[in-house]
Amino acid sequence: MNNKIFVSILYSAIFFLTFGLLFSVSSRNRREPVTPVISSSRPVVAITFDDGPNSTFTPQILDVLYKNDVAATFFICGKNISTNEKLLNEIVNSGHELGNHTFTHPDLTTLTHQEILNEFKDTQSKLSELLPDYNLDYIRPPYGRYNEDVLNIFGSKMTLWEIDSGDWEDNTHETITDNVVNTVKDGDIIVFHDDNEDTVIAIEEIIVILKEKGFKFATVSQLNEMKAD
Repeated sequence: MNNKIFVSILYSAIFFLTFGLLFSVSSRNRREPVTPVISSSRPVVAITFDDGPNSTFTPQILDVLYKNDVAATFFICGKNISTNEKLLNEIVNSGHELGNHTFTHPDLTTLTHQEILNEFKDTQSKLSELLPDYNLDYIRPPYGRYNEDVLNIFGSKMTLWEIDSGDWEDNTHETITDNVVNTVKDGDIIVFHDDNEDTVIAIEEIIVILKEKGFKFATVSQLNEMKAD
């Protein structure tokens, strides 16, 4: 083959590959937000994710949620904000919700009063550098551990869960799915962690099964509003 023709073909291939990647990224960032639930939707559950954002698995979870038109709440750690700014923007722009999961993910029962406050204040402060008008209205203590001091500080803002998916125990996606679908009921908050492949697979399985059972999906704030009606 003539060298000039070969070089021309090579440049064309590089151009179209680069254009395709850019189009894919820009299209993903432009996608429409998920559809919010309405107050009369029943039964309804809230899917939540702890410890992220994770640069590998959170985008995969967002793809599953977008594909199935499902809203979720992500309880983020402040230490992960600086390296995942675009991802955090994508979470919010896709119609999902952010919650506060401390800055360094400590056991709050081992901290002083001021250290507890700092863990949550530092996360809000760091997020405010990226999203100045976004308030982290709900907090979740790492490991679900809290004491009277934590409860007195945060009160109704503290958000735990009714169903633990068990994904933190290195369970298979089949076990994670069974843990949820065999016990779920109307109004439940379900906790996952956006840091592993089995959770990604289980999330899609769970959404499909629960939709077949008639369930709708809400953020934590949406669920609380529906419960208050």
